[in-house]
Amino acid sequence: IWDISKIKHIKELFADNPEVDMILHDCTFCDAIGHESPGSNFQERNTKHGVWKNWIKSSYNGCCMSFRRSFIKKALPLKHPDVLYDQFFGMIAERENKSLFIKDKLISHRIHENNVTKKQSIYGMIYYRYRLAKRFIEYLMKDKRTKKEYYAGH
Repeated sequence: IWDISKIKHIKELFADNPEVDMILHDCTFCDAIGHESPGSNFQERNTKHGVWKNWIKSSYNGCCMSFRRSFIKKALPLKHPDVLYDQFFGMIAERENKSLFIKDKLISHRIHENNVTKKQSIYGMIYYRYRLAKRFIEYLMKDKRTKKEYYAGH
């Protein structure tokens, strides 16, 4: 459930912070009928900056993320269906030092029995971290080649 001012607030933050590619805001949680539960996403995820921290436990939750169109082009193509893209995009933003965390709770995230996000088994956690690391290394190699080509032309 979006706060009525979310879009306006995020647009203003991007306008005031041209160096920022991604904004992550906090949220509250509610049940299927809208009753809020205590705590917030930032508290639950111990939200902090850093590539390593966000590889281990992501601060990033897709419904709380906003990014510039130019940012998403860095992460494309999305060729691995089993990579957690919220976490992957967050790691790219962390590497570039272009993310901004705001404590404003701009949505109430509805948690119900049919949610896609579920707790993973230890095997699932290891598997997804491996896939994420592999995809992130591919991104770093692509980024390195892109920068090399850019500097060769200047």
